[in-house]
Amino acid sequence: MTEPPAALRQALLAGEEVLWHGRPHPIAGIGWTVFVSLFGLLLLLLIARSGGTAAMTMNDVPVHDPATRWTMRLLFMAVATATTLFFPYRVLRRLSTIYAVTDRRVLVLAGIGLPPSVQSFPPRSIWGTERPDKPSADAIGRLLILRAKPRQKRDRAVEWLVEFSEIRDDIGAQAAINGLVAAPRALIGHRPAAIVRPEGLAASLHWSLRPGERLVWAAEPDRARYALGALVPALVMALFLAPFVVAFLTGSVFDPFMLILAAVVAAGPVLAWRDAARLVFAITTERVIIQQRRKRRTGEVAWPLAAIESIHRSPPKGRSGSLALRDGRRPDHDGHPARLVLRALPDAAAAEAALFVALDGPRRDEAARSRQDALA
Repeated sequence: MTEPPAALRQALLAGEEVLWHGRPHPIAGIGWTVFVSLFGLLLLLLIARSGGTAAMTMNDVPVHDPATRWTMRLLFMAVATATTLFFPYRVLRRLSTIYAVTDRRVLVLAGIGLPPSVQSFPPRSIWGTERPDKPSADAIGRLLILRAKPRQKRDRAVEWLVEFSEIRDDIGAQAAINGLVAAPRALIGHRPAAIVRPEGLAASLHWSLRPGERLVWAAEPDRARYALGALVPALVMALFLAPFVVAFLTGSVFDPFMLILAAVVAAGPVLAWRDAARLVFAITTERVIIQQRRKRRTGEVAWPLAAIESIHRSPPKGRSGSLALRDGRRPDHDGHPARLVLRALPDAAAAEAALFVALDGPRRDEAARSRQDALA
């Protein structure tokens, strides 16, 4: 096996060893995206060729105001440009993606994405692997990492948890994953001291702990980054609402609903800044907790560790970031995998490491009991 890339080494936990790693082929299987980019390029050329003289309507009303026409033209050009860049984006995403199997988990590192992330899949969430047939042993193949049947759909066939797409050494990856599932590494030793920032959070979380439950990690979100996370979608929405707002201000079209919607979008980052001051994130030996503190009452959302199927940390580089926990076996009301997101963490890497310490707790305790029985 070749030396792991630097980006992969940075994503590893302390003492974690790489058993296998690889990258997807940059263009295999994504030829159809070329036609999407060509379609976007055609739209971009048509918009540029129109020269701003094409007829435009808003709510079936012709638009003649230059400012409104300019913002509508800018919106169309942004959509066409994004469509044109679809194929280069997919290629760059493939080039920045790393698949890895370690002695602790299965990793998918996406250096370019929306957003860039490190996806971790603990061995206990993996049911098995499936390798589709390919023309020859040297051909590019795929590896499906399977999950057990969904909890609420027992009659469905086994689903795949994650896919290693367009890789050459699919046989080696399958062997490494099967070995990980058969004999995952257990951390033997004492539990590290709880990491709590600031230290006063431990007292506020004490009443939430169950008998025998211990705190592993706790932190408050970074208020500035939390508000910034709401600012990005607000700017995207502002781009789409800009023509309506400009038309309203210039008197071309009167649509008060769009103006109210724009005000709500603008208030999003301010409300996020306020909400961040009330949040506390915690990881215990049994659960992941999001606590919202209020003057009269405190709300709490908690996930048992057994519900965690995958862990997504973004961005993969740096300390601050977010941690998203997913459970594809339990869909939400929209049919999507259930998610619990710890946003704007001051040290997302430390939170991820603490979570794996908590997930390793049952195996460590079982191993300790086995050693005691053997000594007895």
